[in-house]
Amino acid sequence: MAKNSPPNPLDGIELPEKLIRKLSELLKATELSEIEISQADFKIRVRGKVESTESIVLPSRPSPVLGSAAPSSASKPEATDGDLQLVRSPFVGTFYKASSPDAEAFVQVGQSVSKGQTLCIVEAMKVMNEIESDVSGIVEKVFADNGMPVDFNAPLFGIRSSSG
Repeated sequence: MAKNSPPNPLDGIELPEKLIRKLSELLKATELSEIEISQADFKIRVRGKVESTESIVLPSRPSPVLGSAAPSSASKPEATDGDLQLVRSPFVGTFYKASSPDAEAFVQVGQSVSKGQTLCIVEAMKVMNEIESDVSGIVEKVFADNGMPVDFNAPLFGIRSSSG
């Protein structure tokens, strides 16, 4: 009775059961996905179950190191159309329009703001960072939603400059 199955590459090789169990335990106890051992004409590779994991997307630019909750001047405003200046987030974090859920927003569309006035808070690494305006003018646009994440350099406000 001849079988047409491929030859078993382990025929004639006795692997100690203790070694196989140890390798299996090592895979389970560590975050290793594979162990390979080679000696002369002998090679063994043990792979654990491959489970899909969520990918974590990191920002392409590193965030600045945060040392204190002192007010932070936003990234330099960027001119867009005419005198409209964009105030951008200097951090990756969470945007808050007020100092607490019960408080009024720091600023609203149509409101006049002065250079150095607090516009919002961006929470980054459990630190509340006040974002200040670099220009005086009228708030024409709020780009971020309260409680939502913002990326580094994301536009937060559009301010029509009154210095022009």
